[in-house]
Amino acid sequence: MAKRVGLERLQALLEGLDRTLNLQDSDLTIGILSGSTVSASAFVGDGSGLTGIAGGGSPGGSDTQVQFNSGSSFGGSSNLTFDYSSGTNQLKVVGAISGSSTLHAEGAATFSSTIAATSSISASSFYDTTLGTTVGNVTGVDSMTDRSLIVANGTTGKAITGSFVTMDLAGNISAPGQTFTVDKLAAGGSGVTSNGPISGAFTLHAEGAATFSSTVAATGSVTAVGLYSTGPISGSTTLHAEGAATFSSTVAVTSSVTADSFGHSAQASGSISENDIVVAVGYTGTTMKVQKAHAMVLSHARGPFYVASAAASDGDTFKVVSSKLVTGIDTSAANSIGDALYLASGSSGSVFFGEVPLATADEAHFALAIIVGRVVSVDGSNGAYLLTPPVVNTPLVGSVLAASLASTQVVGFGSAYATAQVVAVCSTDPPPGDDDQIKSAFIVATGTYAGNLQITMDHSDSGARLSYAIYI
Repeated sequence: MAKRVGLERLQALLEGLDRTLNLQDSDLTIGILSGSTVSASAFVGDGSGLTGIAGGGSPGGSDTQVQFNSGSSFGGSSNLTFDYSSGTNQLKVVGAISGSSTLHAEGAATFSSTIAATSSISASSFYDTTLGTTVGNVTGVDSMTDRSLIVANGTTGKAITGSFVTMDLAGNISAPGQTFTVDKLAAGGSGVTSNGPISGAFTLHAEGAATFSSTVAATGSVTAVGLYSTGPISGSTTLHAEGAATFSSTVAVTSSVTADSFGHSAQASGSISENDIVVAVGYTGTTMKVQKAHAMVLSHARGPFYVASAAASDGDTFKVVSSKLVTGIDTSAANSIGDALYLASGSSGSVFFGEVPLATADEAHFALAIIVGRVVSVDGSNGAYLLTPPVVNTPLVGSVLAASLASTQVVGFGSAYATAQVVAVCSTDPPPGDDDQIKSAFIVATGTYAGNLQITMDHSDSGARLSYAIYI
């Protein structure tokens, strides 16, 4: 029960209001109004009636740093600041922001690193710093396909990932069983690979190699710097190749096959220059070996002959053709268009045009007259000739100047051809008299002159030109 204060004590209390009121060890129910300080060891109650109470303590950290409880004291950090300068009023957090409920920002929210959320991220707009523009509302969804790409769903800003289009860490895009449609598709060194058809209304252009494992069907033309196919190439119109066209199997056509020249793969035996006349001398695997042809070497003068389409070093594989037009050369030594080109006897593989090759002297080595082309334009600097060497050089044709004796010898054929058929005529103008006609022409089988061509006349006719043809 509260103690009641008597009138005497109350009077004393009132008289001492300008002094300290000490109510220690007293239970007092009273309203206190003071213009000075009221102190107590404790105030009991809900404190709702207390006013004019100022906070204590000093702020932690630096200016703009948000205060937080740091070990029962005020603390601040440069990673958590409130920028109030110039009216910006921005709360800035350096580091991760995490929570189990909504992070709500009514104004702009800027993040300099990755935003990870287990639920949705929504906003009135998203701003792409790379594009420099807003990108609308993008809502992420879960996907059952690993590394699948985000696919736009209309123009509402929504997105789905239920597609089979995926991208691996190396940047390779895969869309198995799906149609992949683009206006322009560019790829790096790995190229573009499709297990299904590639179609389009415009040109399919590949700057590098384009490899197809199945049929390539085109309603228009198919053009390429180089076209390689391991399977059949078919079409209802012309197959046109401006460069070399190489086929490893049968070429079947319902119409004609035309070309500037038809080529073969060959391996060079020795150094070969472009436009040299070459002759087959062996083979390696399925590739023939060729060497420069020579009018004074029997094994290099009978064919089969070809034209080197390019220069080649010893052992190189290159192309040889059956004919070739050579332009931009001096053909002024020719008499007229149509003059023959002969295989040179003094330089392997080279040709000359003009006069028929001179005959050899008695007992000199043969030098065959092998026609390998014709002049098609006579000009000192812009002439041209067409090289068309024979496949096989037969018969072997040559000439010799008669000796002072009745018999004249031509060296170099070999006794192995002693039974070969030989035809010889005198081509001197004026011709020899009736008593100087050719009696015989043959290759000697044995003796001192074995292997030589011997042409015998009735009498000697020194200097007469004797022409021969040998069928070997």
